[in-house]
Amino acid sequence: MEAVQAGKNIATVWWWKLGVIAIVWSLLVGASLSWNLKQVENAALATATAAAQSAINKDISFRKWGASHGGVYVPVTGHTPPNPYLRLPGQEVVTTTGIKLTLMNPAYMLRQMQQDFPGEYGARSRITSLKPVNPNNAPDAWEAKALRGFETARKERVELQEIDGKSYVRVLRPFVVVDECLKCHEQNGYRLGEIRGGIGADVPMAPFTANESERIISLDVSHGVIWLIGLLGIGFWHRRDRAQNLLRLKTLCDLRENEQKYHLVADYTTDWEYWVGTAGEIVYMSPSCKERTGYDVAEFTADPGLLEAIVHPDDRGLYQSHYKIHYHQHAAGEAEFRIVRKDGEIRWINHSCRPVFDRSGAYRGTRAGNRDVTLRRQAEAEASKLNRLYRVLSSINELIVHRPEPELLYQAACDIAVKDGGFVIAWVAMMDDDGHISPLACSGVSMDSLQELITQLAGYEGESAVSSTLREKRTSVIHNLPETQFMAPWLDKILAHQLGSAASIPIDVKGQKHAAFTLYSHEIGFFDRSEVALLEELAKDISYALEVAEIDAAQEKAREQLRLSASVFESSSEGVVVTDAQENILMVNRAFTALTGYAAEEVLGLTPKILRSERHDRAFYTAMWASIHEIGRWQGEIWNRRKDGEVYPELLSISAVKDDSGQLTHYVAVFTDISHLKESEARLDYLARHDPLTGLPNRMMLTARLEYALDHASRERKRLGLLLLDFDRFKDVNDSFGHAVGDELLQQAAARLTARLRNADTISRLGGDEFTVLLEDLGHPQDAARVSDELIAAMNEPFVLSNGIEVRVGTSIGIALYPDHGGTEQELLQQADAALYRAKAEGRGRFKYFSEELTRGARERIALEARLRRAIAQNELRVHYQPQVEIKSGRITGAEALVRWQHPEEGLIPPVRFIPVAEETGLIDAIGTWVLRETCRQGKAWLDAGMAPVTLAVNVSPYQIRHGDIAAMTAKILAETGYPAEWLELELTESALMEREGEAVEILQRIRALGVRLALDDFGTGYSSLAYLKRFPLDVLKIDKSFVDDIPHLRDDMEIAATIVAMGHTLRFKVLAEGVETEEQLAFLVSQGCDYYQGYLKSRPVPAEDFLKWLVPLSSR
Repeated sequence: MEAVQAGKNIATVWWWKLGVIAIVWSLLVGASLSWNLKQVENAALATATAAAQSAINKDISFRKWGASHGGVYVPVTGHTPPNPYLRLPGQEVVTTTGIKLTLMNPAYMLRQMQQDFPGEYGARSRITSLKPVNPNNAPDAWEAKALRGFETARKERVELQEIDGKSYVRVLRPFVVVDECLKCHEQNGYRLGEIRGGIGADVPMAPFTANESERIISLDVSHGVIWLIGLLGIGFWHRRDRAQNLLRLKTLCDLRENEQKYHLVADYTTDWEYWVGTAGEIVYMSPSCKERTGYDVAEFTADPGLLEAIVHPDDRGLYQSHYKIHYHQHAAGEAEFRIVRKDGEIRWINHSCRPVFDRSGAYRGTRAGNRDVTLRRQAEAEASKLNRLYRVLSSINELIVHRPEPELLYQAACDIAVKDGGFVIAWVAMMDDDGHISPLACSGVSMDSLQELITQLAGYEGESAVSSTLREKRTSVIHNLPETQFMAPWLDKILAHQLGSAASIPIDVKGQKHAAFTLYSHEIGFFDRSEVALLEELAKDISYALEVAEIDAAQEKAREQLRLSASVFESSSEGVVVTDAQENILMVNRAFTALTGYAAEEVLGLTPKILRSERHDRAFYTAMWASIHEIGRWQGEIWNRRKDGEVYPELLSISAVKDDSGQLTHYVAVFTDISHLKESEARLDYLARHDPLTGLPNRMMLTARLEYALDHASRERKRLGLLLLDFDRFKDVNDSFGHAVGDELLQQAAARLTARLRNADTISRLGGDEFTVLLEDLGHPQDAARVSDELIAAMNEPFVLSNGIEVRVGTSIGIALYPDHGGTEQELLQQADAALYRAKAEGRGRFKYFSEELTRGARERIALEARLRRAIAQNELRVHYQPQVEIKSGRITGAEALVRWQHPEEGLIPPVRFIPVAEETGLIDAIGTWVLRETCRQGKAWLDAGMAPVTLAVNVSPYQIRHGDIAAMTAKILAETGYPAEWLELELTESALMEREGEAVEILQRIRALGVRLALDDFGTGYSSLAYLKRFPLDVLKIDKSFVDDIPHLRDDMEIAATIVAMGHTLRFKVLAEGVETEEQLAFLVSQGCDYYQGYLKSRPVPAEDFLKWLVPLSSR
């Protein structure tokens, strides 16, 4: 019934389709005929228009010709009467023969010609105007409209009109006045260039349309034939289409019947079936899709792309290639790939497809069947894994048969595992006692990358498979590397190499932990029990091979040792001595004879003691034999003597040889002459620490010495200075005379600078013309300036080179002090460099401290030193005397001689300004000598003048005690001046005595032997030992002014002063207090029993002539 109904529907549609197509075809043929007839009509109109335009052109041409020649005179007849509309002079003339002539203008002539010869002339033209002269030229309605249009647009007018029931083409062209026209028409008011009217022509259409009748008949006939043929073709095509539709209907019914049968089978099969239509749509999807994929029929139907979306990403390329070949090309095929179920589970699918064609051969889609083959695939993969492992096991066992070296065995095992076993990476590693892992061999990855991994993993907490295996001697497996927490630092490498799992198997040798064999696979969970069992069997085979290799190596080593022993013994360049247990020489080699000069027969039976140089003491040999007895060997450097008596250094190694029972049997000594090595070491050490050009220490030695000096200065709380020198104009010398001259200049400069320094100072060359000087134990910051001044002065002197050239360079110096300017070598060098830069910026040839204040102070101090030297030479020094009073009697018993500087311009300069400079520069020695001599001279002069004798006290500086013979100097001055020794007192500071406390007693006794009194100055401010103090042959203790100043306000000072008085009296010394300025201070001293005092309370220090006022009263008593 469905087929019958479908047939009726097709018949109805067929008749409707046939009628519509016939109508459309008739309309198309009719439209074509209408268009072609229109083209024929247009062609006739165009031809008639061309004829009219040709007539107008002839009219215009004749008029121009006639106007240019002035017209034509003709006899006046009835046919050619005078033109009544032409009014020109000479219009009518009479010939000499009496014939009357009239002038015919072009327009008149043309009209006459057209009237006389209408057949020959063809289309006639005429002139018309809105202001006609001749009424015959008046325009009709169409012409009047056209003439008025010429006023706005001078354009030719063409139109098809009916005249007297006939069709005409009418053409009217504007007639413009030109020069030739003015002869006739200027009298009518026309001007040049104006519109005179129009020249037109009327052409009937009849002659032209008559010529096209045959063409119209031809068009009608041809289109009728075409229309009839088209109707027949439509009928034939429609009949064929009806037959095809009926066949298609039958095929469709068959397909639906087959589809119903297919559904009955496919809906109940466990395989997943579907049918894809010609447009890629889902025609059918079996319900088993839910079980196989997790997606139901509706989801697949709604999204046909889901078929590709569920394919595993790694297999999607395979699926797309299969789809392109078999679906697009309508071919049958089969493929296996993985799909990802809706729940994420991955399953293997066997996919087969076959195209579906209907009975006519038309493609109707593709039917596909999908079978789950996951279990089969897993079984095949497992079998493949085991087969690969068996191949690895077989290949390695085959290798073991050839007994390779362990290193080759390890590398070959790794290569086989990667090549035959399909593993991504294979490597063998060992672990030392500190837990550090070291790779021995690898494949699939470079050794550098592997070492980088080991280093990286060592910094993370956790236990890798390798470390677990090596530590615990058991197989370790990581089933999922990307998800393993400990492997997170290596995740990028895991993903890059597509590593899924790893296993590490221990390799033991004789039950001892030896190495780990580690394998990496692409697959997650690759290493199950069967794989691990095979790998452990493989590890046992490798362990056995290693044990065999060790045995082979030991045997070969023993054989090699036997072969080499004799060869080494005789051919060795080192001397060899073999003795028995009693040290008697049994054998020596040729090198022994070459090194010592003793032939073998000269030493056999003797002991090696014949070689002793006697440079080492008994303790040396005792320690050597103790090492040999305790650990069985000794090695070190020793000095021995050759047969000719030459002593030389040698590197000696002595080993004790024992038998299997541990009994000592022999001693073997091996030695080599290291004389050249010692010389090379010394030379290399010298070159490493010295500048090869000047022989001065280089930067390395400067650094070492500076570090040591800084450490010493820090501990001893001392100051040091670093001077950085840079020669001025050295580059000019180098550029002018060449590097050879420059090098010689540097050598001479180094020698000159070295000569100006102390032995304790270190001068070094940093490079180029840059030198440094390290000054240790600086007493004062200005000492560095004094040295700098001397160095600048030395460098300012000319240099005479070997080639006779005399050059001057000069130098600038930067000074940095410790601890003032820095505490490290780098800081001092930087500060000295900054100071040198400023020194050069200020004009060169000068020094500069890093601190501006120190620079200024140093320059002032140097200037003061120079002035002081002149002062000594020019007798500007003076001695002032401060009275010393006996407290009990109030009588002046002596005076302290104090030096003053009487400067000719500045006046009296106090000692506080120049004495420190004199101490630091050594001028204090000359000043002290002068003061002692001047005091003795003055004292003798007073005695000679009859003055009462008083004790004159003179200060002795620490410098004089350290650097001179104070006793000898004093004896000499006393002899020169004749001053009595008993009236002279020398005052020494306790700090000066304690610097040489071992010699102090002797020095004081020598002075005391001269009869000179001795006083200890500034007592209590130093650190003297009472044990030494009681041994010093002193007469007077002087209480320092600092303890007197605050009496009676400070109780501490009062107690100190009282203690000094009591202690002095206990030691049977007289006590004198300095700096007494008030009655309260004196009253306190009286109460404590002090013996003497001096200070402003009695008098300031005064010149010798003023001191006489104290001496005269004493002398009168």
